[in-house]
Amino acid sequence: MDVSNWINLGLFLLTGLGVFLAARSARSARRSESDARAFARAAIAAQERQAEAQERSATALEASVDIGNGRPHGARWELVPETDGRWRIFNHGPGSVRDIELSIEEDPSAFVPGTDLPKSQLAEGLAMTFFVARSLGSPADLTLVVKWRDADTGELLEWRAPL
Repeated sequence: MDVSNWINLGLFLLTGLGVFLAARSARSARRSESDARAFARAAIAAQERQAEAQERSATALEASVDIGNGRPHGARWELVPETDGRWRIFNHGPGSVRDIELSIEEDPSAFVPGTDLPKSQLAEGLAMTFFVARSLGSPADLTLVVKWRDADTGELLEWRAPL
């Protein structure tokens, strides 16, 4: 073999080595791109979980403030027993309500309106009193049904609570 053949063989081997290294580098780049996409998806999922946790934390903080102020969290109405058969219901808002109707679902005759029961409107923070006159035939579990209209929107709403 003469020198030109040895040079051509050397160049052929170097070219083959270059092609091998280029293919390996391209495969590594594709793997890195795939890993980067997976890490980006994981980071987005972690951010979403963190946002949900912060929202739950804010809700819990709001609830603790309401409870600290003596108000049940998130409830417009608070039902408080006063004496045997006498109840007080508070409007915690937001805002006033109008066209309030109270009834007892299982035994309508057990409901006795109080003297301060408003007919038209009850402002936020105010309460009204009513009585429940249970008879021997009354069911053990009674449900108070409160129906009202939102003073701003006029929407008819309903709330139920066990007595």
